[in-house]
Amino acid sequence: MKYQWYTEHVVNEGLIMRNRDYIERLHETSRKLFVQKGYDNVTMDEICDQAGVSKPTAYAANLNKPALLEHLYQTDQIPDELRAANTTDILSAIDGHLDLILNEIFQYGPGLLRDILRVKLEVVHGSSFIERTWFSSLIECIEQAQQTQKIDNALAPQMLGSLVVNFMIGYCFEYSIAHAEEKRENLYSGVRTILRVRTESV
Repeated sequence: MKYQWYTEHVVNEGLIMRNRDYIERLHETSRKLFVQKGYDNVTMDEICDQAGVSKPTAYAANLNKPALLEHLYQTDQIPDELRAANTTDILSAIDGHLDLILNEIFQYGPGLLRDILRVKLEVVHGSSFIERTWFSSLIECIEQAQQTQKIDNALAPQMLGSLVVNFMIGYCFEYSIAHAEEKRENLYSGVRTILRVRTESV
């Protein structure tokens, strides 16, 4: 009985911690290599070799090259002050959600952004690199903005959120292909037009 408990709890916990270490090393190593050399110039063998993780271990954790690139742009940690339940300025919270994505976009530049857009379009669709946690939090903010009459667009929050994401994808393409200047106001104003923000609320 003691041996079974040890196997189920101690051994399994050790495996989980070791896997987390492997994953963190793969994420950090791939980030450095992608930034230094560009996505197409980096191989999975190179990433695993420098991270000290075998390819079978990486693949067992569902970490291939596209997944490692996608991780660079994932925003799954939403600050408490941006959540609908914790803010008194819902429009600023919506802008804050946009900032979370834009910070990642501008941090890695247009080159890697072109790669993530190309890779994700090949696999599923452009908006698939938007983290679900981020999207759900944005939907809650949109719903509260409707309830407090800060915006006039009466479409379902889920549909409005999808429109915002699609607009962001277009903004990403413009930035990555045309090397557009990092003007966040262009995105803010476009999203506010989609949501039909009330003039007195701006």
